[in-house]
Amino acid sequence: MVRARRAVLLILSFVLLAPGLALADGLYLNLKADGAKVPAGQPAKLQLTAVATHSFDLPGTPEIIVDGGATPEVRAVEASGGIKVTPEKAVKTGYEVVLKQPGTYKMKARYRINNRTIESNKVTVIIE
Repeated sequence: MVRARRAVLLILSFVLLAPGLALADGLYLNLKADGAKVPAGQPAKLQLTAVATHSFDLPGTPEIIVDGGATPEVRAVEASGGIKVTPEKAVKTGYEVVLKQPGTYKMKARYRINNRTIESNKVTVIIE
């Protein structure tokens, strides 16, 4: 019964997160931008969803990688400290990312866990 429930939850998670998934040994990350255009100086709001086939401890705030080498300021708004992801429960966390210069930026989230790099899909944010 528990196995069947896990399988159903895992399949539903894959179906819901299928677009833009990034995979690494059972951990899947999906990054989504809440609004594609943001005024300069205002934070872009990102939501990261993690789904796993076995348990993972994520180390707090992920590294946000921006194409073009910009270094954003990143703040957690829905989580702080370590995050536990299990097969039974997908975890959603929110972040605010501040980029000071106007432009179009592609960014992704990255975790480094046990000598492995796990990355999300890329999202595009326009700073006006």
